[in-house]
This record gives sequence, structure tokens and C-alpha cells, in this order.
Amino acid sequence: MSERVNIPMKHLFRAMLLCVLLATPCLAGQWDSLVDRLAAEGLNRGYVTVLFERSMVDYDPTVMARKMDALTETHMRRLAGEKAPVPHEERAELYDQYTQPDLMQTAWEYMDSRGPIFDSIEKRFGVPREVMVALLQVETKLGTLPGKIRVFINLASMANSTNPDMFRQAMTQEVPASESEWLATYTGKKADWAFKELAALIRYARANRHDPLNILGSKYGAIGYCQFMPTSAEAYGVDGNGDGVVDLFTERDSIASMANYLVKHGWMGTMTPEKRYKAVYAYNHSKHYTNAILAVAAELEKLRR
Repeated sequence: MSERVNIPMKHLFRAMLLCVLLATPCLAGQWDSLVDRLAAEGLNRGYVTVLFERSMVDYDPTVMARKMDALTETHMRRLAGEKAPVPHEERAELYDQYTQPDLMQTAWEYMDSRGPIFDSIEKRFGVPREVMVALLQVETKLGTLPGKIRVFINLASMANSTNPDMFRQAMTQEVPASESEWLATYTGKKADWAFKELAALIRYARANRHDPLNILGSKYGAIGYCQFMPTSAEAYGVDGNGDGVVDLFTERDSIASMANYLVKHGWMGTMTPEKRYKAVYAYNHSKHYTNAILAVAAELEKLRR
């Protein structure tokens, strides 16, 4: 049995403090390259640096690992000549529920109770309220489920994951050595995508007096009742209530922004069913999603009549 060694508390405290001091530069430096890239995009370096120095901002390798797990599974199935699995968000049964009587009743009551909001937005954009309510219903259950993830941290973690070695241990899918180049290529593509969304999130938040670290949303960055990605929030977000900011967690702003998005993607007063389908499809590139939106809108129109 080894002899027990008693270390004076003051020496133990000094040792712990030394460990913290030695570790701090490494922790602080993990975001240096990302801060450099954001500053090169024109964002204020001092402001961005302060964001990344906040205690809640820790690199999370599991975010990119989850994304690359899904892509790897599809890639390996294709190499094996198998049919790729249909992602959950693209399965028909996910959207069939929205025309059920209870959800239709809830959607109708929501639309009926907010007549003045829809009157003004219909007049401004020409998009029927039934379509806007259908989008809100499918996206966030009429604004009740906008997401609980700090999108800044997830997007920053993905943008920082430029090398598979940074997150590979967190992956569950096996990637053979022969596909290492494929993994590196797609990692770079997803990191670049996340970087663009992160930069847009920071610009959007600062322009509208929001704290980017307090914006919650989906695991890959969609925000607000309308579930815009930050690039869409920046490009199509609209101040619907006249308070000078775009807050996609308010009804008027989110509904006006959805209408603006549809108009910018081809929606107009008189249009063929094909063009109507195309405009809604631009919101989410899924045929089942588009069919669900149009089906809910059609049912709401019948109820309104």
C-alpha cells in the first residue's frame, strides 16, 4: 500500500490556480482563426472578440459530428449501391398530421383572432393569411416551438470545425480511410456554410439590437416563429410592427417576413397553381412540406368561407 501524502491546502490552491492560468490561453485561442475570418468579413473585431470571450461559448464537436454522421450514412449507402434513407424532415407522414381536425381548429382560431394583423399584412404583400398561418403551423406550431438551442454556439462550432480531426471521435459512423478525402471536402463545405450563417446572425442581431448569444432556434440555426436561417433573416426580415427592429420572435415581424419571402420568390396576386407551388417550395425544398402548406391553406380557406 502506498503512503498517503498530505498536501497543504495553500499549495493545492496554487497548483489549481496554475492549471487554470496555463489552460486559459489555449481555451481563449480556440476561436482565434474564426474571429480573424469574421473580422475579414467586415465585422467589428472588438465586438466579435467580446462575444467569443463570454463564458457560455464553448466549442462543441458533436454539432458537426451529427451533421457528418448523416452525410456519411447517405454517402456509404450510395457507394454500396443502396437507396439512401429519406431524412425524417422529408417523410410524408411528418406532414400528414397538420390537416387533422384538432390542429386545423387551432390554426383557424389563431387566424380568426388576429384579423387586424393579417388585414394589414395582406394589404402590404398580397399573400393570403391562410398561407401564412399554414407556414406558421408547420414551422413552429404557431410560434409555440421556435427552438431552444443557442444557435450562435452551434453555428460557431460548425464554422470552427474545418478539420475532421476536430470532431471525428464524436462521430458514430465509421469512415474508411479510402473516404478520408471525401470527409475532408464535405467538412470544409459545411464549415463554410456555417460560417456564412454565423456572420449573418451577428450582423442581423447587431442591426436589430439583439444579443446574438441569446437567440434561440433549431440545432442548425433556424430562428424565430418563421424559422429563417440567419442569411434569410438578414435578406428577407421585415419590421412588421413599425418599432424599427426586425424581431422574428414577434407575430407581426415574423408573419410580415414570411410574406416578404414568398413575394421575393415569385408570389403574386394572380398566379397559376404551378407558380404558387414553386413559391412555397422555395421556403423549404421538400415536396411533402409544400403539399402540406397548400393543403392546410386550402382547408383554412374553406373554413373562412
